[in-house]
Amino acid sequence: MFVRTRPEDTARVVVTSTEASRIESDYRILSGAREPDFRNIATESEVRAERERLRDSFVSKGYVEPSDVDVKWGLLNRKAIEHADDGNFGLSTSMH
Repeated sequence: MFVRTRPEDTARVVVTSTEASRIESDYRILSGAREPDFRNIATESEVRAERERLRDSFVSKGYVEPSDVDVKWGLLNRKAIEHADDGNFGLSTSMH
């Protein structure tokens, strides 16, 4: 019997040795994942504009200011929609 924390929901669970190995493997995959290089996706002005747009939206709803992850998520979604509107479904899919 082992106690591990699952990466998908951060719950502490009692598992077998096989399940413990799978959880450890999942963590190795997660820790090895790299974030995309946003210099090739958006300009600094686009990042600032998205941060301001999200800040206005978040604050008006009583939430804290957007994190860097919120801004990245917003940019990726906006770019995916722009590419789809232009008919470039390959780039749209890549953004997702």
